[in-house]
Amino acid sequence: MDLTPNATSTLRTRTLDDFLADDDDQSYPHNPGPTSTIPTTATTTTSQTTHPPTEKRTRTATLTKPPTKDWMVVQGNAHYARDLSTFLPGSYRPTHQTLSHNIFDPSSELHVAGIGSVRIPVQTGPAPTDTNVLELHDVLHVPEAVCNGFNPLLYGSSLSCYEGWWEGRVAGGGERPAWVARGFAGGARLVLLGRAEEDGVGSEIVDTVSSWDGGAGGGLSLYVSGEEWAGIRENLG
Repeated sequence: MDLTPNATSTLRTRTLDDFLADDDDQSYPHNPGPTSTIPTTATTTTSQTTHPPTEKRTRTATLTKPPTKDWMVVQGNAHYARDLSTFLPGSYRPTHQTLSHNIFDPSSELHVAGIGSVRIPVQTGPAPTDTNVLELHDVLHVPEAVCNGFNPLLYGSSLSCYEGWWEGRVAGGGERPAWVARGFAGGARLVLLGRAEEDGVGSEIVDTVSSWDGGAGGGLSLYVSGEEWAGIRENLG
């Protein structure tokens, strides 16, 4: 497919028509042990049976979500990821810092649990060879997030918006874009390698931004103050 815009302007000059064709429910082990019977001896005329303890077992229920594959294109001054499993082994460092600007729940502060690097394999065109890997550093771990946030300006790429899709290019990157994103929930979502037809579940984003003005692109953008950035680095484990 021809990915060249129909006009020289980079703002909303193309359509997406030809692009990419458009826990654990494990129950607590209910095995208190078999009922045992004490053997009857010569001096015993009745058998004694032991019973499982009647004390109720309690455990802490942990609500876990499947790892999100949604990388929304955001503004602000930070990349962020929701799931610990997203980060590269060896790059992640835990921290403890709260942010006053909670984009997901304005009634409370937003907790940053760590910082690290991630790699995002992306599809940049219709051909099998149209791929790239975005490597991001200083990505904040925000468990409360409904998605991941990719900031193209921090990555060092341009941002061109067309009708239904966006793309970004880097200096010296050749003719292919470094990444492509489809319009979604008022913003744009990266087209991941192997997930050209459906990038993640998306329902959390839709539910979260349905009442926002301006769409997800601005509403999902994370702004961290200089003091908060300093706290993130000072509290690194």
